[in-house]
Amino acid sequence: MPEKWAAAVVLESYDNFTNEKGIARVPLWLFQGDADLTVPVDLVRTMVKQLRKVNAQLRYTEYHKMNDEIWDRAFGEPDLVPWVAAQKRGAAAASPAAK
Repeated sequence: MPEKWAAAVVLESYDNFTNEKGIARVPLWLFQGDADLTVPVDLVRTMVKQLRKVNAQLRYTEYHKMNDEIWDRAFGEPDLVPWVAAQKRGAAAASPAAK
């Protein structure tokens, strides 16, 4: 729903999309731990490849040797809030303005 959402932040999640092109219309920043046993990193990497094939506006951050407890690290990313704030509904993904 690009008319409703400017961006999405996704942590430790996988989806076997039925509409990659629709999802690709909203900028996404995905976070995943490579040691996550609940959502295996291989599934997430495949999902990222699928989304990139349809030119999704995608950022992907993978944390080495981390399981499913990446919340603090992801939400502590210094670029996260500026990135979300820079997004506009219905527009291509934007980068935060340089300081």
